[in-house]
Amino acid sequence: MSSVHVTAWRVLENNITTKDNLIRHGVAVESNLCCFYGVQEENLNNLFFGCIITSLVWNLSYVWLGMLSVDPINSYSHVFAVQFV
Repeated sequence: MSSVHVTAWRVLENNITTKDNLIRHGVAVESNLCCFYGVQEENLNNLFFGCIITSLVWNLSYVWLGMLSVDPINSYSHVFAVQFV
């Protein structure tokens, strides 16, 4: 199994080391804000889809690949909302 498949599976299972997951497991973190933009709490959906920086990366990727998509709000809607043009 490739690392891409493993990462995708971990995202769908919310098994990524994000600040909210660390806090939930009792690990002390300096700040729970997003590491990219620092405005919202860092959780899986913010880190991969909600942050302004990651949204920009996704949108540029869609343009490069010639794809249309609505802005996903979570990992499941991201996987199933993409449509080729």
